[in-house]
Formats: sequence, C-alpha cells, structure tokens
Amino acid sequence: MKINKGVAVGLTIIAIALICVAFRIYSINKKFPAMNVTTIPFGETTSVLGAEVTINSFKIGRPEEFSLVPQYENEYDLIVEMILYNPEDEALTLPLSDFYLESGAWSNGLVMDYYGILNPNFRGFTILLEPKKEATILLPYLLIDSQVRQFSDDAVKEREYKLVRIKYPNKEVFELS
Repeated sequence: MKINKGVAVGLTIIAIALICVAFRIYSINKKFPAMNVTTIPFGETTSVLGAEVTINSFKIGRPEEFSLVPQYENEYDLIVEMILYNPEDEALTLPLSDFYLESGAWSNGLVMDYYGILNPNFRGFTILLEPKKEATILLPYLLIDSQVRQFSDDAVKEREYKLVRIKYPNKEVFELS
C-alpha cells in the first residue's frame, strides 16, 4: 500500500501540533492548580483580608419591599446583610466588589445604584474599616426574568444561593440558607 507523500506530511504536522497542544495544556495546569474552596456556613464568622466577616441575613423580594425603584419591569432583589469587624490595631480595606451572588449557572455582581441607596454612609465598593470597629453593609444583587428559566415567586425563592469571593487560588463560598 502506497501512502501519498502530501498525506504523510499533513498527518505528521497534525501529530506534532497535537503533541504541542497537549504539552501546553499540561504546563498550564501544572502552573495554575485547582482552587482551594472553603465553604462558610450561614452565620459563621470567617476572616477575609484581615476583617472578620459574618453573613447576618439574606432576603429575596421585589424592589418595593426594600424601598427601591425597579430598574427592570420584572425583577427580584436579593439583599445580603454582611457584618464586618476589624480586629486589628490598624485600619484595613475590604473590596466588596470581590463578592458576587450565584445560584446554579446564574451569577451576578453588586448593583451599584441600589448599593448607594441601601448604604448611604458608605461611598464606593471598598470599605475602610477603622481599628476595632464594626460595620453592617447591605449587598444588593439583581435577578431578572430573562436570566433564569423559571421566574415565579416560588421558583426564585426556592433556588439555592451562595455568596462567592474568588482570589485565585482561593475561593470562599458563603452559604445563604
């Protein structure tokens, strides 16, 4: 059986390319290992960048229930109450924009407009915590009908939500139920 010279060269090039791709995938996976996932049960305190963080409550409702003006025709607002405490002798900062809400394949970041309304004493998403001081922050997230298949009151409220913070290689998952 005779092998065409062009086919042999093509197959050789494909084999070399596959070996290079496999080596590159291996080297990237070796350089960036899997994340360390820490799950924090609802209400437990954990340390985040030196601050003690506790999830105090989690509420789901329509904007009117939180005295907010709706941004979308059909939306739910999800509000996480977070208590922050600085046990250190020096001030520290905590970027709240690192936290996002997820439920299954859905995830969403903070809603800037609602954050300012719910937290009038704080400006911006980076909180400055003075030594030995505590702060209570309300983190607002938005869920609209086009983001999930089932958008009834029961379906939205029965979903399992988690507050997540990722700073590679660490992932902190705060349970909200």
